Amino acid sequence: LLMSTRTTRLWSGTQSFLALHEFCSISGLVFAAVHALILMGDGFLKTDWLHILTPFAMNFKQANQSMWVGLGQLGFYLLGVILLSFYVRSKIGFGMWRWLHFGTFIAFMLVTVHGMLAGTDSNSSFMLGVYLLTTGSMMFLTLYRILLMRAQKT
Repeated sequence: LLMSTRTTRLWSGTQSFLALHEFCSISGLVFAAVHALILMGDGFLKTDWLHILTPFAMNFKQANQSMWVGLGQLGFYLLGVILLSFYVRSKIGFGMWRWLHFGTFIAFMLVTVHGMLAGTDSNSSFMLGVYLLTTGSMMFLTLYRILLMRAQKT
């Protein structure tokens, strides 16, 4: 969001932040994949590849738990598509790439809801702080971007 407002030009330049953005995007997907793979060894869940890879396929005794996990899985896949779109941007065109990139807002909501409602440590002070910080930052920067774009149009 900061990159889209050109605020990053005040520091070390767009290329540095583009590389950082790409690194964080790839790292986030790798960590999410590791998170899913670790569940394979969870003796309590006793899950398999099919359940790990298929949204809403996990069976839980708790109501709605499959839904919250499935939302995280959908968010993961959506982020994967968005990341891949970066590498085929010249083939799909800037307009399509930008449209796909707006999907990060949806993916963010999906994985945040997943973490808050399916996470076993979601009620801890640390995780509540993480959710508050990340969601608050995203909301603030989105509002900042919208207001900046409106100001530039006038």
